[in-house]
Amino acid sequence: MLLACSPDFEPIATDEVTSDDADSGSSFDGRRIAPGMLAFYESEGCPDGWSPYDPASGRALVAAHDGSGVGTTVGAPLDDHVPDEHTHTVTGSATVGSTGLAGVQGCCTSTPGAHGSYAVSGDGDARDNRMPTLALQVCARDGDTSWSPGADDPFPSGTAAFFVRPACPEGWAPIEAAKGRLVAGLTMFGDPLQTVGAPLADGEDRKHGHAVSGSVEVPVASIAGSSGGTVYAAAGSHPMSGTTDEASSGLPFVQALFCGKE
Repeated sequence: MLLACSPDFEPIATDEVTSDDADSGSSFDGRRIAPGMLAFYESEGCPDGWSPYDPASGRALVAAHDGSGVGTTVGAPLDDHVPDEHTHTVTGSATVGSTGLAGVQGCCTSTPGAHGSYAVSGDGDARDNRMPTLALQVCARDGDTSWSPGADDPFPSGTAAFFVRPACPEGWAPIEAAKGRLVAGLTMFGDPLQTVGAPLADGEDRKHGHAVSGSVEVPVASIAGSSGGTVYAAAGSHPMSGTTDEASSGLPFVQALFCGKE
């Protein structure tokens, strides 16, 4: 987790920006920002000098392991009007114990069953699997992504940001702890760079399954007659166990470099 802050820059006079800076796409309202930087905006469009980063539409951002993984997408984009349903198929077995009969009298009211192990299968009910999200426009800074502003970079040390470029800009370095992870805002009493769970591999669609347990209730059956020593299924509760198939976690994301300002 990292602290999420809104930048508050002092304006820089536009006459401090040269025509070379403007041609390189490095200036934004008098500030020099590395091309390929991603930013969230509370608007449908992007400001001048920025363009919508379409691969992030309907997707979360995950820190790429290196530049080769930048732009890799996993899963179908979220749709505000369609639930992201999640379900599992269950397979397993129920073991029904046995009971022996030496002989009985009376009128048969139902048919006894055989003891043994029986396959169990079925599907779970589909459930909406959408995580709580906030939708914002993701914009990428325009310009040549091989260029870096160097010492003119306006961001303070400790700034963390996503980039869609082959490598972090000059003066920035990959945040190793973030690789293969979603980035969440720091809680009031949280520790910076705290991680939870195993990181995703490059382009991994993380799947999971469940262990299933329960019981099968076998009713009592009366029998008209039986030869000695005949074995039938025992009435009562019998254990059932199994597993589900592995299903996707259902979180669509796009990978980008996550860099920290040195």
